Amino acid sequence: MKFLRTLAVVLAAVLAIGLAIGLAQPVSAGPPGTWSRVSATTAISYGDHATYRTADGVVHLVYRKPGSSSGSAYGHTAISPSGRVIRQNTLLNNWHTLTVAPQLVPAPGGGIRLIFQGRRVTDDAEPYGDLATYTAIAPASGASWVLQTDQIGGGDVPTGDLAATTLSSGTPVVAWSNFTIGGPDDGGWIKWRSGFGPGGINHIHREVQAQNAELVRDGSKVWLSWYEDGGTATTRGYFVKQLLPSAGPVKRAPGSNEHISASPLAARANGGAYLAYCYGQRDPVTGCKRIALWRIGTATPRTLAAYNVGDLALSRGPSGRLWLSWHSSDNLVAVRTNKAATAFGPARTIKTNGVPCCWTGHAANGSRSLLDGFVSTFSGVYHQQVKPGLRLSATPGRWNGDRSRVVTFRVNDAGDAVSGALIKVGDRRCTTNSTGRCTIRFPQMNPRRMTAKATKSGYHPATRPLRVT
Repeated sequence: MKFLRTLAVVLAAVLAIGLAIGLAQPVSAGPPGTWSRVSATTAISYGDHATYRTADGVVHLVYRKPGSSSGSAYGHTAISPSGRVIRQNTLLNNWHTLTVAPQLVPAPGGGIRLIFQGRRVTDDAEPYGDLATYTAIAPASGASWVLQTDQIGGGDVPTGDLAATTLSSGTPVVAWSNFTIGGPDDGGWIKWRSGFGPGGINHIHREVQAQNAELVRDGSKVWLSWYEDGGTATTRGYFVKQLLPSAGPVKRAPGSNEHISASPLAARANGGAYLAYCYGQRDPVTGCKRIALWRIGTATPRTLAAYNVGDLALSRGPSGRLWLSWHSSDNLVAVRTNKAATAFGPARTIKTNGVPCCWTGHAANGSRSLLDGFVSTFSGVYHQQVKPGLRLSATPGRWNGDRSRVVTFRVNDAGDAVSGALIKVGDRRCTTNSTGRCTIRFPQMNPRRMTAKATKSGYHPATRPLRVT
């Protein structure tokens, strides 16, 4: 055993040098309006891929792909705030088994921690031969990754359904869920632990299969969410439970019923843990028609009308905002909330024209003003940045042209006033003030139809029809 421990340390040192095989070739990623492939063409695109944004604004993507000679590997892509691929490298090359759903969380000192399940070889006596949960750490650049020797949950057989977050100290918290028949784990269960080592595993037993476990930390509180189908209106849906600093009761998300994707959790920058899910019954033809955004602990969620929702994701945005994104009829739809997370902006439908068939999943990171959206297909992972949408109103929007008229325009971002937006109607223009308002005087004119357009850097423009009678 001493020999094996020494060998593991030596192997980790070697991996610190050779774990990441770089392909440093800056190329275009997916700026607004363009989809670009940011993975290897051989990406194994099933499941959710991991994303994490470092303090320099770079978003990091990790996805599974075939190893160079055998087994599996992870691909890593770093994308700059302007939408440029600044680094691509291969991690954990030629492992016997790797989960399709790795996790990225912060590491001490501003770095990145990769948490994953797998085994390098099939011999339990060899380093990384246990089928278990491991971690690797990289600096903020993601240029080199050091495989750690410690396991999380030491030897407990993982399932591929992996969730992770960290405490404020940087200690990882990991959860995994599954279903078994017979024995002490009969039925559904979720296991979780904080920190490293073989002990300390906590077991949450459920009567039916628990799936799609997710974790998030909101201040000092760590929340767990999952989906289960108990067969009745009160036992089917999404559930949450506080794990730390003390255990709380299991709560069912109000109005949850149908399973459409994972159970996406996010912690708002200004406080509060939120869960997004399909609200109410799913229509047999048009699918999920309403999305709920629930602040955990409140009586009712905020809801948003939608169409044929699938593969829902929730991401923390700046200044207390949240981004929701989902798959609908082979397109990506994205919505950002206001700063209080109580209202929704206009839904942006991003066509996936040019992205090869077929959609198998997506991930999103909205921690800057733009959303970095990732779409998984059979041919790889594609990326595009999505701008939030403006909303424009005009009072009046219709008037008699027999005399001049002053029209007041208002521009908002999910209800929050937007200053500095430029309004154009033909050759007339105005700029919104701190309340999001400005006015244009129209002279006496013959009946006509016109279009007002609001623009501001960093936003998708909004238009509003006007009519003179």
